[in-house]
Amino acid sequence: MSIHYFLYLNTPRSPTAVLEQVEDHLARALGLSRANGAGSTAEMEGLWISARAVEPPVTQMIVEEHGVHPTVSVSMRLDKERLALAQDNVVSLLAVFVHEDTCDLVLLRDSSDEAVYRRVSGVAHVGESPLWHVPERRARVET
Repeated sequence: MSIHYFLYLNTPRSPTAVLEQVEDHLARALGLSRANGAGSTAEMEGLWISARAVEPPVTQMIVEEHGVHPTVSVSMRLDKERLALAQDNVVSLLAVFVHEDTCDLVLLRDSSDEAVYRRVSGVAHVGESPLWHVPERRARVET
């Protein structure tokens, strides 16, 4: 079974623009490259990324459970054979939005409704997750 993380963003930008932001900030450091010319998917070492517009009923669930009105979802599938690297890259991706953007956002693991990380109206909350077992990862997203 795959491990997935889902980053829901409240942003006026399109999924393609969000993915371009990821590429702009991570390409040199992490070797990010586009998987296709459509601009909806990308790859990092140990991590496959896609971005798409969020539609009901997901929108309503995220609003009710987390207080974020998502417009874009960034899906990340982790390579279990390179799990530590993939988890590092999830945190790197999250850090881009935490530090370079002011949008409300929530990061969820798989189909869990518990937030791994959430920022609403500028207030951040770091939840329980295997991502945070490495203290350096947590330090990268704390502001």
